[in-house]
Amino acid sequence: MIRKTITYLASLTLFACANHPTYYPEEAELALFKNTGESEFKMAKNGIERGYAASGLFAVSDRFFGLAKYSLSRHGNCDTCTTNQRDYLEAAVGLGGLNLGKRRGELLMGAGSGKTVSIETADPLSIGGVKQASADYYRSYLQYNLALMETQYLLAAATLRGAAVMNTTYELRDVDTQNLLTVDGKRWAAFIEPAATLKAHWNGVSIYWQLGLSFPISGDTAFNHDRAWSVAGLSYRLDLF
Repeated sequence: MIRKTITYLASLTLFACANHPTYYPEEAELALFKNTGESEFKMAKNGIERGYAASGLFAVSDRFFGLAKYSLSRHGNCDTCTTNQRDYLEAAVGLGGLNLGKRRGELLMGAGSGKTVSIETADPLSIGGVKQASADYYRSYLQYNLALMETQYLLAAATLRGAAVMNTTYELRDVDTQNLLTVDGKRWAAFIEPAATLKAHWNGVSIYWQLGLSFPISGDTAFNHDRAWSVAGLSYRLDLF
């Protein structure tokens, strides 16, 4: 089991974008608010996908909160990809107070939509020319966060998320000839996505790091996706009222 896990983690780095993915797992958002009116504004960078995200969270009561998020990617410096372009917009609602013993917990339910284009140039597992995949997609998820450790300056949390992703359009094209290789309508897949977050905070300012994995559990076997995410971010928390 340990050997399989190490092999899987190593493959994430070697083939992070080699299969022209059309689904990139998003950062698992944490609120863990304590009071009504608390809010948090965040900027984050995805180290594997080389994307960026901005999000805002707001507690409308001592238990309920909302989330709005926008993420994008524009990069071309991966060994196996010349281009990855993505835009994604998301909204979510959350319920706090779902604790396990003395550990604080919360539940989020969210949905979003986006568009992605990726080009692979050196996939060692494929033959033929350069391929470009493009898709419009919807994503919904249910997520549980649990604070494992909390001190005055540190927070460690674990996340378990179930996500469903549907491509409403999908195209696979040969870049050299511009011939369409595949044109599909709807294709979908479901994923289990665990994550771990470490956060250091002082005077409302926080820096954090998160690592997550994405495991397909059902759906279209040809649904290409990134198998991990690694996010570093900066956030600011304040009381609006």
